[in-house]
Amino acid sequence: HVLCLARELVKMGDEVVVVSSGGRLSRRLPKFGVRHIRLAVNKRSPLSVYSGRRALCDLITSERIELIHAHSRIWAFVASPLCRRFGIPFVVTAHAEFSTAPIYRRLSRWGDISIAVSEDLAEYLRRNYGVCGENIRVIGNGIDTGVFCRRDEPRIKNRIVFMSRLDRDCSATALMLCDIVERLYRKYDGLQIVIIGGGDMYETVKERAEQVCGRVGERVVLLRGHLTDTATELLSAHLFLGVSRAALEALGCGTMTILCGNEGALGLVDSEARLVAAEQTNFCCRGEGVFDSARLFEEIDRALSLPYCRVEETGEICASYVRDLHGASRMATRTRIVYEEARQLRKNGGRVVLVGYYGYGNMGDNALLRAAKVRVREVYPDREIVALTARGRKDSTEFSVRCAGRMNLISLVGAIWNAEALIFGGGTLLQDRTSLRSLIYYAGVCGLARLRGARVELWGNGLERARSPLATALVSYVLKSAAYIGLRDTLSVTEAMRQVALTSADRIHLEKDLSYGQRAATEERVAYLQRKLGIFDGETMKKYAVVAVKGSESGGFLNILEGQIRELVSDGLFPVFLPMFPREDMRECRRLESIFGGVVAERLTESDVVGLMQGAQVVCGMRLHALVFASAADVPFVGVGSDPKIEGFCRENGGLFFADVM
Repeated sequence: HVLCLARELVKMGDEVVVVSSGGRLSRRLPKFGVRHIRLAVNKRSPLSVYSGRRALCDLITSERIELIHAHSRIWAFVASPLCRRFGIPFVVTAHAEFSTAPIYRRLSRWGDISIAVSEDLAEYLRRNYGVCGENIRVIGNGIDTGVFCRRDEPRIKNRIVFMSRLDRDCSATALMLCDIVERLYRKYDGLQIVIIGGGDMYETVKERAEQVCGRVGERVVLLRGHLTDTATELLSAHLFLGVSRAALEALGCGTMTILCGNEGALGLVDSEARLVAAEQTNFCCRGEGVFDSARLFEEIDRALSLPYCRVEETGEICASYVRDLHGASRMATRTRIVYEEARQLRKNGGRVVLVGYYGYGNMGDNALLRAAKVRVREVYPDREIVALTARGRKDSTEFSVRCAGRMNLISLVGAIWNAEALIFGGGTLLQDRTSLRSLIYYAGVCGLARLRGARVELWGNGLERARSPLATALVSYVLKSAAYIGLRDTLSVTEAMRQVALTSADRIHLEKDLSYGQRAATEERVAYLQRKLGIFDGETMKKYAVVAVKGSESGGFLNILEGQIRELVSDGLFPVFLPMFPREDMRECRRLESIFGGVVAERLTESDVVGLMQGAQVVCGMRLHALVFASAADVPFVGVGSDPKIEGFCRENGGLFFADVM
């Protein structure tokens, strides 16, 4: 993977330095114009890490390194503090599942942006390491499709090639293959099995193979050990067995392939649907169930019995799929886009401070922060962004931006003291319906910014009529202090016009909610989610409705929501319950799931939600941003709830309010 990526980046004009502890492939790097520097950080000992960090520090300063991309957990740990120290963009790729022992979780570092080579690994990072889904990019492996491609060379009939590391965690298929050799040998003339790879189980596999060859009286099983030039072997094979990158290379060669490994097995890849399913686990079949010897024999028997025309047809489908989606140049191009994203995150100039109800686990508010961050980079390019959030520095990883504790006086003052601009980034912040204390807080933050000469702006805010004279005075103070007032609905604009003098009305602008432009997840990610949630079983797609529940809503409106769900279910829709604020909504989602069936969609990101909504027949929501996402996804939506902003959004954006469907 690193060899392919480095070579393609050099072709694109980048200067690439590969740092590693060496290996058989490292000697190829200079041929592609890639410098290789050997640092022996292949042990977890503190001394090894310390010496590696010092050497990498020297390299950064001497070579003026502009970005670091780590491909192993130990290198990510070594490089992470140096990237912070020197302000270098930092990207980490996860190629496989790692140990989730507490000590390893604490020592893992995932960079400004994390790359996962498959959808299931992206889910694994979310679930086990708490990596925010919005900071993960899925980029599948890329191979040299000029080398691993279909050719006119004849294949050797009944020749089976297995290729993998022969370590304890990935040699089960090789051993099973040895177990069924005699059965295959009796049925298929000229049978030959080639096992490529080495590792701590090599001698065990070799011994098993020799026993088989002794019984049949021929060298039916050949062990080739480590090979760096594998294309010739793959192109000569009638059938390939294995998983992961080796399987991808075999598929690129148009070789009939059975996916079977220690983590799972998918069997013969004979359709594009199988390719799509395999791709979601990086062709490793995690979660698909494992084969035993009998099942493996059945699958090999089926493959070797296929007519020649069917073998050729399958080979062309597989080779075209790999050529179009898994070429090394495509992988490198997508990786370069990630590099540019990481560079943008590290740009520093003046300082812009974002204020909102961020970091409390509410998907809507967190979406506002991400959207505000994007807009800051457009309006205030090259400025440092600091967001005031619930957990301060702990939120920095999730939001890929510097964060300060919104309730920590020292952090708050430090963030605003040198601010060029203070942005109220979305939400209904200036109101006293939930609490007068929060309104006092926001007015105080505004006052501190004005004291320091910072420009105050409101972006995509909602505004409600205050309930007390003090609250009215505080709202009026913030509005009159703001150089720009962007409001998300006409009711908010009307209220602002009432409080701000007509001579200042030109500062008031009607604009969409900040999160309205939320992008949808990739088609591959949505397909993975639909499969995981039981919406798609590989053949049939259920019609479904997304239901965003608000657990803190009054009982009467929850009863109304139940009635709406009952209607949806009776119309044949599969309910997908969405807890946008889990600590408030999860219990109610579980209760509704127990009544109506369906599924609770947990740990989704904003882009996941928009992607799921695009495939839904309808969205029924008690949370404003569920309706915002539905509107952005161009799917019919119904709002339910007591909050006037729900009804207002439905009326202004083409949705139905519950009163319209009763």
